[in-house]
Amino acid sequence: MHEPVPSRPPYAAGYTAGPDYPFEPGTWAEIAAQLERARNYWVSTTRAGGRAHATPVWGLLLEGAVWFSTSPDSVKARNLQHEPRCVIHLESGDDAVILEGACERVEALAPDVASTVQQFVTDYKAKYDIEVDVSDPQFGLYRLAPRTALTWREQNFPNSNARWNFAKPS
Repeated sequence: MHEPVPSRPPYAAGYTAGPDYPFEPGTWAEIAAQLERARNYWVSTTRAGGRAHATPVWGLLLEGAVWFSTSPDSVKARNLQHEPRCVIHLESGDDAVILEGACERVEALAPDVASTVQQFVTDYKAKYDIEVDVSDPQFGLYRLAPRTALTWREQNFPNSNARWNFAKPS
């Protein structure tokens, strides 16, 4: 994964810092560390009828993506099957990290992801003291590789207010 590029978000005038203010978004390594330390991740999805749904999950940052498990029969999993675009947000509104993108279900038994899935199992056990069993073909493993992220730190908002673009440079 390449490093995302930060820019000032296109907020309405008066809501964010103007071009004369210092732009201090921090580094992506600092934000990745927040994602790694987080215990809970809020997943926001859209129901088939258009209503929003948000729920917390446990998860991990692996290979630049947030990985989490949930039953394929859960509301969020059914929503993601219908509409994969979603948002994952950390708990803090003061030190915010909001990831946007399309979430995909990962076939946990597929050979091409075996090493990453094993890393998920190992890291999940270390983080939550729960050993997940991915051997069941119905195990619901999901991954959000962000397209964009919004971040800020309350201590120096709006200077730290940043939009991170994960698009590959051309």
